[in-house]
Amino acid sequence: ISALKKVGQSDSIALGNRNEMEKFKMVIDQSLDHIIITDPEGKVLYANKAAEKMTGYSLEEMLGNTPGLWGRQMSSEFYRQLWDTIRLRKEVFEGEVTNKRKDGARYRAFARITPILDEKRRVLYFIGNEHPLGRG
Repeated sequence: ISALKKVGQSDSIALGNRNEMEKFKMVIDQSLDHIIITDPEGKVLYANKAAEKMTGYSLEEMLGNTPGLWGRQMSSEFYRQLWDTIRLRKEVFEGEVTNKRKDGARYRAFARITPILDEKRRVLYFIGNEHPLGRG
């Protein structure tokens, strides 16, 4: 009986974790800001609908690619500083960026990229958030 009880408890914990994950996914998906999650190399693991709308790329097109898919509009020095901030110093990067939609139209956004670290301060993920600024 105690083994069955433990199985029931772990099923309950798993269900609770799944429900928590669903809450986080719902919040991200319903955000009006562009939100992506990448691996430590910057490859997209997830993007919300606002990211699809802002960039013009579908989630399927973004998965496995880097934000360079819609980026690469700033100087190489800008990107060097960005990567130094988030990967080497493991700090949040904030700043204005210019990106290019799939249709070629440029847009400006305020970007915030946050490194997600484990207990040993190793980068697990990056969370990228863009908020549109004005027009083009």
